[in-house]
Amino acid sequence: MKAAVFFPGIGYRFERPLLKGAMDLARGNGYSIITVDYGGFSGDAKQNLDAAVECAVDQTEKILSPVDWTHFEKILFVGKSIGTAAAAIYSSWHNLFCKKILLTPIPQTFSVEIENAITFYGKADPWISLEQVTEGCKKNSIPLSVYESANHSLISGDEETDMRALRDVMKKISDFID
Repeated sequence: MKAAVFFPGIGYRFERPLLKGAMDLARGNGYSIITVDYGGFSGDAKQNLDAAVECAVDQTEKILSPVDWTHFEKILFVGKSIGTAAAAIYSSWHNLFCKKILLTPIPQTFSVEIENAITFYGKADPWISLEQVTEGCKKNSIPLSVYESANHSLISGDEETDMRALRDVMKKISDFID
């Protein structure tokens, strides 16, 4: 059995293109889908990321507590934004060997060691600098894909550029999952 666990962002949910596309790819590769549907963040979550990450990790612990990870031969964690931190921290705390897809990480994502991962980042992302994400990826030997004018949702505002970027992300995710 294989499990793919999806960790959303604060405002970037499962129906949005990056998570929906990754979910479809995982499902197509025989993964059972588990969603970590946390919420209830304070109104200043974006201004106080440390508290928001703590909230997300606490909820992740509760949501995933019934899961017996020994039943799965392969585990995939897919995080978006704050979900990248929750996925990295949870897998570290539970010593889970799993592949990780980090879609637009935040600085707190790199607060733990991360193995077997890939990262996607937009240069216009206001949540983390290119220097921070590059340093975090280098420290953990994580391949990094950078999209020139893309924001935290990997959107540039140019439809053709955005579609090309989304196809590239999905191709790299597909290759990574296989």
